[in-house]
Amino acid sequence: MLGVIHREREGALLLSRWLERLKPDVVTLELSQYGVAFRRVNRHLMRIRIDEVADDLKREGMAVNDDVLLDLYSFVDFPFEYEVSEAYTGKRGIPLYPVDMDLYSFLHLKRVNDLLERKNLRRVLSMPEAQDGCVEKGLARLFFEKGVKAFSYTEEMYARDRYMHDRIALLMKHHSKAGFLHICGWQHLSDPQGVYAGLEPLKVFIHD
Repeated sequence: MLGVIHREREGALLLSRWLERLKPDVVTLELSQYGVAFRRVNRHLMRIRIDEVADDLKREGMAVNDDVLLDLYSFVDFPFEYEVSEAYTGKRGIPLYPVDMDLYSFLHLKRVNDLLERKNLRRVLSMPEAQDGCVEKGLARLFFEKGVKAFSYTEEMYARDRYMHDRIALLMKHHSKAGFLHICGWQHLSDPQGVYAGLEPLKVFIHD
């Protein structure tokens, strides 16, 4: 199991290096089929909406926070985990399986239109603070280096982990002799309920 920081700028390069190092036979991903289909259909229109508001702010003489702009792009685009994994598996002709729950993905992505309302985009794009993922990286290092659990493992995470475990277990029966790699957000490595214990995973935080 490789734990990543979602939308981290250096994540794509780090993940690519780990894939080349581990050379898995099958890759599973904390992403739903619905999430893949939603972005495939909507990402270009969502980018246009973001760009229109950013251009309007610039015409009005207001500063646009480029860090926030990149974060918005990364939110509506395919996550780097999917793009890097798809490139790797496609080049080698091996399977890539998005194994997260469609239900929770649907509920979260329903809020995208609220986020991308003009008034909300104007507010976030003009924020002065840089949004570079340093806070989440700090929380992750507190957990992995000091054992300080500075985040909540929610009921939703538990339900999703149970679902992903079951999907991976079925795939492992189908690909009985294959080496598996599961890519997920770093918080899922904590696994306080021992959901993944039966799979005996080696857990790695790629941002160390």
